[in-house]
Amino acid sequence: MTRHSDERGATLPMFAICLTVLMAMAGFAVDFGLLFTERREAQAAADSGALGGALDLAAGMDTASEATAALIRANLSTTYSDVEWTALWAACVDAEVLTFTGTVLGTSTDCISFDGLGRYRVVVPDQKVDSAFASVLGINSFSTGAMAEAELTINGVGGVLPFAVLGSAPSGSLICML
Repeated sequence: MTRHSDERGATLPMFAICLTVLMAMAGFAVDFGLLFTERREAQAAADSGALGGALDLAAGMDTASEATAALIRANLSTTYSDVEWTALWAACVDAEVLTFTGTVLGTSTDCISFDGLGRYRVVVPDQKVDSAFASVLGINSFSTGAMAEAELTINGVGGVLPFAVLGSAPSGSLICML
């Protein structure tokens, strides 16, 4: 097999292009893996905060919301100062806030709320995840958050019913985890 003179040296540019594409794909896989891990952590923190806070509602909304925030803070791997923690909750916005809102370190927040009928809602403030490889493209960080609800059964035996939002459901359908 003979090579034409115009095909000479084509291997190196093709190899460089393929290597660049493979490195970009590997970089995004790492970045999205980090983001997914942070999202799972935030969801676990939201779940524990909602369940623990709902159980503390008998002591009052402020006590329950402080307990919720403490549980969430304990379940996140990111370390925050009290000032940073308070600022996160103060800036947190929940589009579906319930009737009564909570406080975190004395600051009011919409992201911990109760409807007075047994439904307790928690939205974890957005967590920032620094990118490992996407910063080459100018994407320095991603953010993720989580939401959980617990419902107290007021009539009947009592207790807390945990709920989850299906990630695959386009309408955000809730399911009861019994």
